[in-house]
Amino acid sequence: MAQRFEHLSIRIRHAGLTDQRSGSLRQQVVVISCWAFLLYLILRGSQSMNLTFSLSPATLLSCNSNRDRISQSVVVPKAPNKKILGKMWQSLHNSFDQNKPQPLNLGLTTFESMTTFPPLEAIQSHTHLERVDVEATRRSHIEVVKNIPAYPEGLYKGRGIVILAGGRFSPFATTGMGMLREIGSTLPVEIWMKDKKEEKPGWCKDILQDGMVCRRLSDYMDTSAMESGYQLKVTSILFSSFEQILFLDADNVPVQNPDSIFDAPAFTDTGVILWPDYWKHSGSPFLPFEVGLSDDASEILRQDQTAESGQLVWNKRRHWKVGYSLLLHALTSRHWSIFC
Repeated sequence: MAQRFEHLSIRIRHAGLTDQRSGSLRQQVVVISCWAFLLYLILRGSQSMNLTFSLSPATLLSCNSNRDRISQSVVVPKAPNKKILGKMWQSLHNSFDQNKPQPLNLGLTTFESMTTFPPLEAIQSHTHLERVDVEATRRSHIEVVKNIPAYPEGLYKGRGIVILAGGRFSPFATTGMGMLREIGSTLPVEIWMKDKKEEKPGWCKDILQDGMVCRRLSDYMDTSAMESGYQLKVTSILFSSFEQILFLDADNVPVQNPDSIFDAPAFTDTGVILWPDYWKHSGSPFLPFEVGLSDDASEILRQDQTAESGQLVWNKRRHWKVGYSLLLHALTSRHWSIFC
């Protein structure tokens, strides 16, 4: 082990060694002994852990990264067809507009406590829904699902990662984006934002070298009425160019290469992977009835865990109608937010 430290030049400086007036041999011995003991501990620790030290500045500051090589091999995806998406969106928007849930704005506050699961009585009194409104919303939901167009063959292709960023969230996204390439991901990445106002100057140009590209929702739809991040999440997933998607929130930082998740049985068997959130489902008992899961108010969701929306894996082809049902719920979130 001594050879590993031949390049080190240890200089022991102490006031007692240079000051002839106050120095003493005993002080010198104590200081040298302390340094020798410290060096012994380092050597012993390196032997027990079978570590090889190289303390040169070049070794400490260098980083063996494959990021550049990986980034150069990634093909930036082509932008989705604006004409097709625009036409499809307009048709769906008209259907949504004609079949809004009732009442649209419930105007309710949050539960008194967000740390404890509310009892059923609190959930029921929290909604104050009339039976006539519940039945009208169920009919509207059925009509929207009936009018969802067929899956657009050829519009979406391949696999990729979708990240919702923009504005103050772009710096958060930068960390996760860099980690994707550092850990070896070769998937193309689309960074979606609400509109041009959320772009940071030069940011979108810089990420192209990593096989990533910016997209603006405002290029495909009117985003002026979009207020919630949940609305932006669903639309960015549906408007992205990929057929199979790993969606990540801006503040998600991957620690393992996620590329193989698309081949995992959990995904190939079902077409979707969701991760549980911390909370139990506190939606209204009317929710299963309104979306067609039950014939009346039901507590079937009460024991379910909610799903975390910050990351999910989604196959558009297999869950096309479900995706657009989620879009309806997101765009009319004033009503649906108390259910989901």
